[in-house]
Amino acid sequence: MKRKVDFLWLPALAALISAVPASARAQSAATEIPPGSPTNSAAAESQSGQPANSPAWLNAGNATGLSWGAFDFHPRLRESIVYDDNILFSSKNQQSAAINQLSPGIQVIGGDRSSLRSYVTSSEDLNRPFDLTRLTSSWLVLQPSESWPDKFLLLDYSPRWQKFSHHSANDSLDQFLTANAVWPMSKLVVGIRQDYSDETTVLIEALTRSEVEQIHTEVDAGYRLNEKLSVDTAFVRQDVSYPASTNLTGYVEYKGTLSLNRQMFDTYNMSLFVADGMDRVGLGLNQSFEQMGVRLRYAYSQLFSVDGSVGVEDRQFDSGRPDTLNPFFTLGGVYQPWERTYFRLGVARQEAPTLNNGYFYTSTGGYLTLRRDITDRFSLQTDLGYYQTDYTPIRNIANNSKPSDYYSVQLKGKLKLLKNLDAEAYYLFRGSGLSQNTSVIQDNQCGVQLVCHY
Repeated sequence: MKRKVDFLWLPALAALISAVPASARAQSAATEIPPGSPTNSAAAESQSGQPANSPAWLNAGNATGLSWGAFDFHPRLRESIVYDDNILFSSKNQQSAAINQLSPGIQVIGGDRSSLRSYVTSSEDLNRPFDLTRLTSSWLVLQPSESWPDKFLLLDYSPRWQKFSHHSANDSLDQFLTANAVWPMSKLVVGIRQDYSDETTVLIEALTRSEVEQIHTEVDAGYRLNEKLSVDTAFVRQDVSYPASTNLTGYVEYKGTLSLNRQMFDTYNMSLFVADGMDRVGLGLNQSFEQMGVRLRYAYSQLFSVDGSVGVEDRQFDSGRPDTLNPFFTLGGVYQPWERTYFRLGVARQEAPTLNNGYFYTSTGGYLTLRRDITDRFSLQTDLGYYQTDYTPIRNIANNSKPSDYYSVQLKGKLKLLKNLDAEAYYLFRGSGLSQNTSVIQDNQCGVQLVCHY
């Protein structure tokens, strides 16, 4: 039975934002989660390889005709037909099915929309992947304060019905909700973000299909000490659970991060950060951790930008297992060698407190994306991905970790049929177990979709 989450505070927050005058990660980075990457994260994907909740309907060039007071409304409707020859991502008894996905949605944006459009345009001119749902104080505080948009509130909700032509036990009603409020002032920026998702999807790390419920709450603030120096903090609560599974273990993570940022030159910023956190797993498997590292953000006009971090994590276990000291890193880059041609590269190494019963895991890998805009209406994109996952027992003192790998290749074409109607077709090949020469799993998937948005 799916649980319900109380979001009664959202209308009150909306009223507060509209009542104030308009004049008054790990964080957001230049990396993107590519189609085919592991799904056990806040950036969960749909069966079609598209972000399950991709609400970036704010059009920087056109004002909306659906508005009420301080709010703009952007409805949308997505219809997808997907064929998958291994819906359970299994090495044995593979099952195939055609999947019909219907996903209506609504996005509400409040605040000074003209300043938001200006900020979106200026950010896209620097070739930065941009999503208002992920805009945080920690990111804004690094930009010149004169370029900050005014305060805004964004709400986005989208259910999704999945209907399988065969094996109807996999039918599901999924839900995705995002709320993001950011309030820039003269030197201070504060923000709050709330994400909720409840979906049935393939979990690459667990080699299974399961219901996944995630609740992400984040409160952050940034302060510019002077033109070159700033400080920011972020407090995050992440709740991951698997309501219908007895073989998977969820957790609740609390994490606080403090960063000191220095603008070295006009083109890049360097940050020193420390973090402290706790993972509640239960059954004597709780963990705590401390992190320390450095982050570099480099942007050179429209041609090249890089966002990366590297650090070390010390993790302690209530189970009695010895502490672990492991490096972690993230790196994302965007390069535009020719007009209408983009390369995106991302690599990362990160730890998760649990997944399979009694194991925590470390995921290391990356992706490469090549996108070519053939015309203003038509684009082609290729995505390559590879991830190595090491599972380590929480209770067992011996470090007998078991590895698994995951790889993917996706080809995608997107076409703008009309001003408010987009079409997409794709083919996705993914698999696991190839480099370990063990039980090889392969999955072929293809799909088409229409998206009507306003």
